[in-house]
Amino acid sequence: MISLLEASFQNKTFAPHFHNEYSIALITSGNHNFTCNKNDFVAHPGDIRLINPGDIHVCKSKSWAYITFTPDTNFVEAFSESCQKELHNITFANPVINNQKLTKLFIDLNYAKKEWQDELMAENILEELVVNLISFYSNCSIKTKNISYSRVKLNQTVEFMKTNFDESLKLETLAHISGLSKYHFLRKFKEEFGMTPHAYLLQIRIQKAKNMLTQNRALTDIAYSCGFSDQSHFTRVFNKIYGMSPKKLVS
Repeated sequence: MISLLEASFQNKTFAPHFHNEYSIALITSGNHNFTCNKNDFVAHPGDIRLINPGDIHVCKSKSWAYITFTPDTNFVEAFSESCQKELHNITFANPVINNQKLTKLFIDLNYAKKEWQDELMAENILEELVVNLISFYSNCSIKTKNISYSRVKLNQTVEFMKTNFDESLKLETLAHISGLSKYHFLRKFKEEFGMTPHAYLLQIRIQKAKNMLTQNRALTDIAYSCGFSDQSHFTRVFNKIYGMSPKKLVS
């Protein structure tokens, strides 16, 4: 799983340089003026900056901040399995994009990693973010790849989630049960059940929590018993699904 870095800069200059990895960043404040491969660009708050491996770039801004991650080529190409395609030589065509959906995904990814510490949720968001970036903003060579899967094994992952709903489940564990790679498992699970594994797990947890509410248990106890990071996280998810707070449902 990738690591996210939050950083801000004040009157800091950088020499021209390049990376062996991609640099994918959400600009959170300030105007990020930079040169990439001899062309000038500016990324505003909410924009996503995409730097390819080997792109020579230099920052010209005085004050700006971002959230970034730097996946290598193998990591990015692995997402092609979720599309049942082999993608190679992936190059992002434009160093700056503005897409509100992808900006929200980036912010949600940061919350999942930092605030909620929910690895399964983070993996689901990361897959959607990177696949959208590749699908709509990259140039790459494509080879169609047919990958078989078993509905029986997908159902086994559901049974595993129902049994272990109170634990911090990892995507690798569920994918291993299905016999698929992580990102192909994500895509096939969504096709089969109409939602991501994380969304399905939340449904299981909320149903368990709803039953506990009738037992007059404390909300904090219910939250932790059902695998939520805290009461606030539980209440937020419950309200999103039922349109009301847990207390209001049982009042």
